[in-house]
Amino acid sequence: MSQDLPLSQDSFSRIWNLIEEADNIGAATNGEQQYTNIASRLTDYAYSSDQNDQIASTSTIEVMRYSLPTQDTIAELFSGSGLDQIPTTVLTDESLELPTSSIDLHQNIQIEPPSSDDHQAANDVGPSSVGPSIPSNTEYHGEYEFQLGFENPKKETKSANWTYSKDLKKLYVSLFKSCPIKYKTITAPPAGSLIRAMPIFMKPEYVQEPVTRCVNHAQGKETNENHEAPTHLVRCEHKLAQYHTAPLTERESVVIPYESPHVGSDWVTNLYQFMCYSSCSGGLNRRNVQVIFTLEARTGEVLGRSTVEVRICACPGRDRRAEERDPTAKPTTGTKRGAKVMLGAELVSVGPGKKKRDDELFTLQIHGRDNYEHLCKIRDCLELAHFLPQNVIDDFKAKRGQLNTQ
Repeated sequence: MSQDLPLSQDSFSRIWNLIEEADNIGAATNGEQQYTNIASRLTDYAYSSDQNDQIASTSTIEVMRYSLPTQDTIAELFSGSGLDQIPTTVLTDESLELPTSSIDLHQNIQIEPPSSDDHQAANDVGPSSVGPSIPSNTEYHGEYEFQLGFENPKKETKSANWTYSKDLKKLYVSLFKSCPIKYKTITAPPAGSLIRAMPIFMKPEYVQEPVTRCVNHAQGKETNENHEAPTHLVRCEHKLAQYHTAPLTERESVVIPYESPHVGSDWVTNLYQFMCYSSCSGGLNRRNVQVIFTLEARTGEVLGRSTVEVRICACPGRDRRAEERDPTAKPTTGTKRGAKVMLGAELVSVGPGKKKRDDELFTLQIHGRDNYEHLCKIRDCLELAHFLPQNVIDDFKAKRGQLNTQ
């Protein structure tokens, strides 16, 4: 349709109503799908302040409507309906491709494919956007050469609060005691970097379980009063320490900001505490534990990684020497005595089993007559015990037991 300028309000309303009526894309009529194609021609308009000037310009709008069965595609319609001048669009899985032929208009119709971000956001399920559930314990120094360091006490004794074995690469530390752990890098990482310490179980059958404190220590008031993370095994005495719990894996970790070393030093030292024994039932439960220290950027990218095995015990010096002598031996929680000493008249055996009688003699000097006579009685009992038959000893024990019950 065409009309000389200037356009009146009535003409504009008629054109607008025509477009609104035609723009009925997607409406279905009698099982057929309707489509509308609207194109416009470019025109130049000339305006003049003089009302006597007769300047005319035209504006043209072309509206083409067509319909096709719902099972057909647009490409089939364009190829078989004789509308060769109308461009065909081919829809693929990746994008919408525009054809090489087009209708003879000054402005071609442009079809933009749907945004791939919307499709990706709809299909991006949680697990595909998070890291592995099992953290890596592989040493990775990275471009900043992130490393851990440990210093043993100047005077190592059994009562030392911590000790580190270079041969076993294992840290032995007392419960609730502050242990200095240091780190260094050859160059400073990006601003806002963090140091994270996260404990994990070392054996494959337990590695997916989060490491937490036992119930007794986690609920005790001695170390948990006004503390924000009572269940965390590893704590740091840094004033800016933050305690995190992963929402999916429930792994607990403590995070501190990266700090540059002092002038003349390469290392930065922080004090860590370990809040549960390795032998605590319901917690570590004698399972080997490893602490992963990672250098992370503000975005969460791991820039470096270092690990250390930790044993939390009552006597770090003793356990370290015992495991260095025999790394395969299981640590003991106490000293088992082989000798069995029974007081009273039931002093029958000394040692884990009966010893063979020998003829070797010993001399013992005793101060005081009474002490000598008492020891002589003990000697006589020991001598007679070797000659008594076993049935006599059993009868004596039975009678002795009856007297004790009475």
